[in-house]
Amino acid sequence: MKVIHFFAITAMAAAMFTSCSNDGDLAQSNYPSDNIIRVTTDLNNAKTRADENSGSLMEKDFLMTIVNKNSESSLAATYTYVNKRFSKTSGTWSCGETLLWQNAITPVDIVALAPAQETIFNGVYDQSKGFQSFSYSVAADQTTADAKNDLLYCYSPDFEPGKKLVDQKLNITFNHAFCLIDIIVTLGTEFNVPSVPTTSPITEVTIGGTKIAANVNVTSTTAIATPTDKAVATDIKATQGTFTFDKDNAKKSCTARFSCIVIPQTIAANDFKITLKTANKAYEWILDKEITLKSGFSHTLKLTMGNDVVLTTKESITAKPWLNEPDSTLETE
Repeated sequence: MKVIHFFAITAMAAAMFTSCSNDGDLAQSNYPSDNIIRVTTDLNNAKTRADENSGSLMEKDFLMTIVNKNSESSLAATYTYVNKRFSKTSGTWSCGETLLWQNAITPVDIVALAPAQETIFNGVYDQSKGFQSFSYSVAADQTTADAKNDLLYCYSPDFEPGKKLVDQKLNITFNHAFCLIDIIVTLGTEFNVPSVPTTSPITEVTIGGTKIAANVNVTSTTAIATPTDKAVATDIKATQGTFTFDKDNAKKSCTARFSCIVIPQTIAANDFKITLKTANKAYEWILDKEITLKSGFSHTLKLTMGNDVVLTTKESITAKPWLNEPDSTLETE
């Protein structure tokens, strides 16, 4: 019995040793043997467009800063990289130079910003002060969509490569620093006389009451972007989206969509205003209560426009995480 008991213990120990070895192999296989930093990207809360099969909405170049946290300053400096540009070719992200992890266990702090703009992001990291805030503005004229209005960021502190790499790659999950306002206007059937319009009679939509200049601090735990001290409310001309109509049914209302990107902020009652313009008339809607526009959120406003009046639905303005859904007016490339 003692012999049998001894062999049972030996077999169990061997099994445990094999299991531990396999776990170690799995952990080690997650770290690249050549130490090269390779990346993949995605967008937080993103949904794939109906006509896109790749599953990624990130196509524009981005800049990445990796700060090595080794206690030896010379080693930290060797493996610290500031504002390195990454471009996507044939589905693979690459940098113009080879960037290396020091090893699997030395932690790093990571900041990535898109779209890449070296001049604006030049001071994002200071060797003696660490990560710094920077100024950024959205355009007042957004009638033509511009990716620069949609600032994307990723902040990953204390990143340990051996534990957090995915298939030996750094997965950068970007977030929207700003917010989206999506305006859906349902036209009264009087606009279908004498015939149903095939293009939107609304020629311009202006959003009033928002400040367009922001101070951005991607390491902040409270507010990533806030209006600068000197920022003033500035009208924003929105991007025109889809126009939905049924040319064979004059009793069915047409729908027009417009969107713009704004910085996160709180707007006082009666200061947030939407102006809709047609060829010969201007319609105005004013929010009679305070509103807070949240970073990373899409705020939807549904309006009904008649011949002489613009009304809101009872839901007023609703907010949800910015999902980049196929029917959104603005999409992030």
